[in-house]
Amino acid sequence: MRALRRLFRWGINPGIRLQLLLPFALLMTLPFFADFWLNNWSFMMLEGQRHEVVSDAKYMARSLEASESLIKKIALRSVEQDKPDLLADLVDDRRALDGRDDDWFGVQGQSLGVDDLVEINRTYRQDSFSAEYKLGTSDNFLYLFVKVLDDVVIYREINNPSVHRNDNLQIAVVNPDGEYRRYTVAAFQPTSTNAHQVSSSGRSLRQEELIEAVWLGTESGYNLELKIPLSLVGEKFSFVLADVDDQKDRDIHYRMGSSSVDSAAQLVNLIRPSLGAQKMLASLENASISLFDAKKRIVSLSPNSPENIQGESDHEYPISWESGLLSFISSDIQSEQDANVRGSAGEAFAAPTTMLVEAALRGESGSKVTKRGYAFIAAEPVLFNGEVVGAVVVQKSERALLRYIERVRHEMFVQFVLLLVLGFIFWRVMIWLQTSRLKTLKNQLEQAIDTRGRVNDKLPSFDMPDELGDLARSFATMVEKLHQYNQYLESMASRLAHELRTPVSIVRSSLDNITTDQLDDENAVYVKRAHDGLERLSLILNNMSEATRLEHSLDKDDIESFDLIELVRGCVEGYSLAFPAARFDLSIEESAVPVTGIPDLIAQLFDKLISNAVEFSLPDAAIKVRLTIEDEVAVLRVMNQGPGLPENMRENLFDSMVSVRRRYDGSSSHLGLGLYIAKVITEFHGGEIKLSNREDSHGVVATVRIPLMRLSSKLRL
Repeated sequence: MRALRRLFRWGINPGIRLQLLLPFALLMTLPFFADFWLNNWSFMMLEGQRHEVVSDAKYMARSLEASESLIKKIALRSVEQDKPDLLADLVDDRRALDGRDDDWFGVQGQSLGVDDLVEINRTYRQDSFSAEYKLGTSDNFLYLFVKVLDDVVIYREINNPSVHRNDNLQIAVVNPDGEYRRYTVAAFQPTSTNAHQVSSSGRSLRQEELIEAVWLGTESGYNLELKIPLSLVGEKFSFVLADVDDQKDRDIHYRMGSSSVDSAAQLVNLIRPSLGAQKMLASLENASISLFDAKKRIVSLSPNSPENIQGESDHEYPISWESGLLSFISSDIQSEQDANVRGSAGEAFAAPTTMLVEAALRGESGSKVTKRGYAFIAAEPVLFNGEVVGAVVVQKSERALLRYIERVRHEMFVQFVLLLVLGFIFWRVMIWLQTSRLKTLKNQLEQAIDTRGRVNDKLPSFDMPDELGDLARSFATMVEKLHQYNQYLESMASRLAHELRTPVSIVRSSLDNITTDQLDDENAVYVKRAHDGLERLSLILNNMSEATRLEHSLDKDDIESFDLIELVRGCVEGYSLAFPAARFDLSIEESAVPVTGIPDLIAQLFDKLISNAVEFSLPDAAIKVRLTIEDEVAVLRVMNQGPGLPENMRENLFDSMVSVRRRYDGSSSHLGLGLYIAKVITEFHGGEIKLSNREDSHGVVATVRIPLMRLSSKLRL
């Protein structure tokens, strides 16, 4: 508050809207400035990195063209006919041979179905027999993993030398010496096993100890994982799966695989990365390089190629949670998955890489910036004697650049959070200053006007020259006017009663001098009506005087603690004498009902309720009085049988000079001041009063609730 007053003294007068809007307006501008800066900075970094990748692709293409042996090998591959070759991905020798593919991460599986059947002896059903395989190579071994869906798995018979009258895997190779070899993997049960070399007729020759295999049973069929030394494998390789479903006849129903293995001519090419080319491709650090021939088949991959470790880059460089929160700042740099080189030799890269390879094989250089972790791709054609024989693709996911951008984002996040915290603190202080002023104004308004609507005090002056100050001054002026008007209304009743008593006395004396004996019957009726009206007017004046005296005397009488039971019992005994025609039924359920207040006022309240009950009660009907304690509150109920309360006048029952029902005899001389006085006395004692119709709708229940004895003498809170 003092700081705000100091600002006003200095001539700085910010309105409440500006005070609350200023910190948020400042914070909201930060993302726009950050977005502008990051977009420009990222664009420059991306352009620089793209030019670097393009230069690396040109350098690698010229280096490959300078290597005579490599360029001739690529040229010879380019003139071969298209065949469904097998592509082996680079894998690690440290993998476990267990029949599971959880360590084949990054190697894409290929499906085998109806188009891959090489022998059909039954009507084929996809849900009966299908498979998926993965092929990988390291420096020393060729790995094959096959996941087979087979509704019936038939294993080898014990003591039966045949390896083909059961489910099995057949592989055929042309070894480095140019010799055709054929092997079959079958098992007596799911376990580790070895392959058997078989003759061209299918007869088992011997067990091949160098080929290791694991047969693992699954709920839908079985898994096979093989480890074959490269000393047994040349450039030709094929495999087929044989399916046997009948335990008795054990005939082969289907054979499915990459190609038939019955002869060397039917085998397909096994495409493995060239180790010689790998060394050259690995010369560029922090870059993955792929070499394609003219048929878009991969000749070699660099050891750090992301195609060999698919998805690993996403795990090596996770986006921090801070950067995640700030990812909305930069709209140009988003995470987008890019397709990798997978599939048979006839398939190429997907998405942007495919287009770049195709363009390079047409002799066009190209580059692209992907949105997957700052990936930069460039493709360059490889020439031999002026002809395009291949393409080299360079892809960089710059680690240093990524870490630097992450650090920048982290620093921006810290600064943004710091500014946000400071802005929040400033906003909270401003809110506290304004709300405290509003609460002060609210408390002062509540103290200035009591529960009866009387203005007790004036509001203090406010010197703040802002909207809240104007509001407080308006409230102060309004309360002052209400106070003056309230005083006028409070004094008007007593003045009016005083002024009316003299003319009422004159009229009364004049009517008394007129005797009914001197008047005929017609004029006597009018005189009687004048007497009745005068009596009614006198009753109104007396009740108004009583209500006025009560309001002025409430805060002046002495307050004491007393037992409400004794007061109620004494009053009921007096009512029996005052209203001999009425019957009273008193019921007290407690031994003591201690309350704090003014006994005479409570008795006056009780008188008003009893008077109302007697006035509107049926003849000979008992008036029931009940006194009890409910929820630490004294409850006094007065019930009578008679006319009920109209539903549309419930809210006006306790207003002064309001009568909402007729007496049982049909007259309407009830003035309505009794309930008003009862309400004033009840609220003075901190309680509440309520009128309601009885459940049987044949009468009214008046309920008064007064708090029990208090330690303080202050009744109204």
